[in-house]
Amino acid sequence: MKRLVILGSLSLLLGSLPIFSQTTLEPFTGAQVTQLIQRIQNMPASKLDERLPSTRLADWLRVQLGDRGQTTWTLRYAPSDESRRVSGFPDCVEMDAMINSNESVVMLIAVGHSSRPTPYLFELDVMSRRDRNTGRLQSSELNHLSDLPSFLENLRQISGNNNE
Repeated sequence: MKRLVILGSLSLLLGSLPIFSQTTLEPFTGAQVTQLIQRIQNMPASKLDERLPSTRLADWLRVQLGDRGQTTWTLRYAPSDESRRVSGFPDCVEMDAMINSNESVVMLIAVGHSSRPTPYLFELDVMSRRDRNTGRLQSSELNHLSDLPSFLENLRQISGNNNE
């Protein structure tokens, strides 16, 4: 089962790696990190989910998240310290999107994993704070990128009903 990664804060670090087929990612220069992130952003969404169009991933996400979303991309290395290593957690390009003050999306795309050298969707979580009194953050893990549009539409409807 995938592990949920909750981030304390969003940071903007554009970065990239020259080759997807590496089995282990070592620290890279800023230029290399930028190149890897750009390659993920430019890949067709259909490479991560065959039910999606061959539209550039970053463009497809922008349409789904709407103009309100503030998106950041970064490279997350798997922990190198064995005592902190999460079983099976690969190096990932991470996309964080703040849709509004109550909703955000975190997507992890694995890169450079030894058993799967091509990029793949490792995790996709939508976080929403539905209880205004408790401020509890609820997280929903989606299994497929193609599930995102309908899930976000349901959130929009719920938010719209709560504002009436």
